[in-house]
Amino acid sequence: MENIVQRVFAWSGPLFILIMLFCLIVMDFIPPISPALDAAAVAAFYNENRLGIRFGSTIMMQGCVLMMLCVTAISLQLRRIEGKVAIFSTIQLVSGVFANALFVFSAAAWTLAAFRPERDVADIQAWNDIGWFLLLMPATILSLQGIAIGLAILLKRDQQLYPRWVGYFNLWFAILFLPGALVTFFKTGPFAWDGILVFWLALGLFASWAFVMAWSTDRAIRTPDAGT
Repeated sequence: MENIVQRVFAWSGPLFILIMLFCLIVMDFIPPISPALDAAAVAAFYNENRLGIRFGSTIMMQGCVLMMLCVTAISLQLRRIEGKVAIFSTIQLVSGVFANALFVFSAAAWTLAAFRPERDVADIQAWNDIGWFLLLMPATILSLQGIAIGLAILLKRDQQLYPRWVGYFNLWFAILFLPGALVTFFKTGPFAWDGILVFWLALGLFASWAFVMAWSTDRAIRTPDAGT
């Protein structure tokens, strides 16, 4: 029964990805609203999409718990690899929970921007900016999570729970997520929050990571410990 619960937790990650994509579409955030728009244009966007943004933000905010369940399942399997000194599994758990809490804060900022149509257009623009910055700029939190997973898998060569390529995948994930840290310097181009190296790459990476880690963690859960 315990293994069944852990497997459900592992596949909660991809379920959250599907929910998040649905919410972004409902909010009309695919493609993202451009950071180059002036305050009046941003306010007009929120006024036109008020219901969708509030509904999508609500669902996205509540759905974040699913990814936290996935992160828990991953940490339990990393702990099996590490043994008593569970350094990397602890780092993965803490960074994973913090990273997914950012979805809550982003959704809160967007729904605040849509909450009061009488709000000054500059304030609406500010809340919109905050939402996108919180979502994409703290890139090193997810990078730290990927590094912890990658090192836990690769440093112990005799572990058989995760394929080694999953460790390398997580290290590349950690590196490729870093462009998001630069969004404060760009309003257009690949490093803006709607750019290919920030939003689109991050979205593809995060979705791929969720499915890879769900599959590989499910596999690890079903793999007995050596000698049993």
